[in-house]
Parts: sequence; C-alpha cells; structure tokens
Amino acid sequence: MPGEPVLVIAAEPQYYFFSGRYPPGPGLYLLPINHSAQKEQDLIRRIQTAEVKVIAAEDNAFTNQYAPLVVRYVQSRCQLVDQLPDLRLSLWSNCEP
Repeated sequence: MPGEPVLVIAAEPQYYFFSGRYPPGPGLYLLPINHSAQKEQDLIRRIQTAEVKVIAAEDNAFTNQYAPLVVRYVQSRCQLVDQLPDLRLSLWSNCEP
C-alpha cells in the first residue's frame, strides 16, 4: 500500500494527513464541505480507471449522507481490506471497474 494513491472519504481531515500524503488535493473528499453529485461521479470515475488504488471511508452518517453513490459503488465493487472500529474507518481496495 505505500505509495499507492488513496481516496479518503471523511468528515475529519486527519485521516488524510495520517496517510502521509501532502498537500491535500483531489484525493481528499471532505464531507460535507466539498459534496456535490458531480464530485461523486468524478470520484467513481477515478476508482473505475484505477487512478485510485485504496479507499479509506469513514463509517458514519455523514459518509452515507454525502457520498451515497460512492459508498454503494465501493461496497459492491471493492474488497474490504480492513476495518478500524476505534477510528470508524474502513479500508477498501482491488476495485472492479
């Protein structure tokens, strides 16, 4: 996983910074700050083209409210790699196009 592109879907930006990727950019989808239906479609396209290798998604109501399309896509097309219940975080990878 080191060096792989990571998409972070979270309401709390510290998950991005803990991943060692600076500065924040298109790999950080902050809920609800930069939510839009168009942004969700862009994120799904990035996953489909394998531009994004790993998805870290917060497990909370914000994620389900502000990224429902991405959440459904990831849950149906990606492999759950790990769950970090103390951080309310799920890690996904190996997504099918």
